[in-house]
Amino acid sequence: MPYSPTARAVLRFIKYNLVNFITFILDLLVIFVLTEFFHTYYLLAVVAGFACEVVAMFFINRSWTFHRDIHVARLTFAALVGASTFVFITVLTYTAVEIFGLYYLLARVLVGILAAVWSYVGDSYFTYQVPPLR
Repeated sequence: MPYSPTARAVLRFIKYNLVNFITFILDLLVIFVLTEFFHTYYLLAVVAGFACEVVAMFFINRSWTFHRDIHVARLTFAALVGASTFVFITVLTYTAVEIFGLYYLLARVLVGILAAVWSYVGDSYFTYQVPPLR
């Protein structure tokens, strides 16, 4: 029995965010290792961690969540969504740490929650051309 469009959208959102959560752990691990062991400035570590997360997310979501082939256009849109999410994450993480005085990993976790919705909508519409709510 096929799922309704709403049920498919909810399942896709859950799968996307499960992948997001798993790759976010990778992101945080990269940030922590670079910052604590290699004494990298936290914003540079955020860049490296996010880059690792985006690459892993693209390949996992491409096959498991959205069931799409790799096309140059998809890669281009994934890069653009990733870049916009990167700016979003970097600006908000910087603001949370430098202005509000939050611990850098806590700031990144809080910003990550907001970024999950931002990137899901962007990837749904642009990268995989699947309406996020249907």
